Amino acid sequence: MSENQNNTGERLDPLVKIHLIKAEIAAVPNSPLTEHGEKFDQIHQKLNGALSDIEGI
Repeated sequence: MSENQNNTGERLDPLVKIHLIKAEIAAVPNSPLTEHGEKFDQIHQKLNGALSDIEGI
């Protein structure tokens, strides 16, 4: 399943993707400190993709 689709294969709204990304950010402090940089890099890429799907930004 793609991160751009929900479990039924429908395309996710960009705002829904951003909400899910916010949940990922909130979970970072629970991971080992050595993984924080990698996790934030992944989150940054996802956030850039989600924001590029929103018209007017």
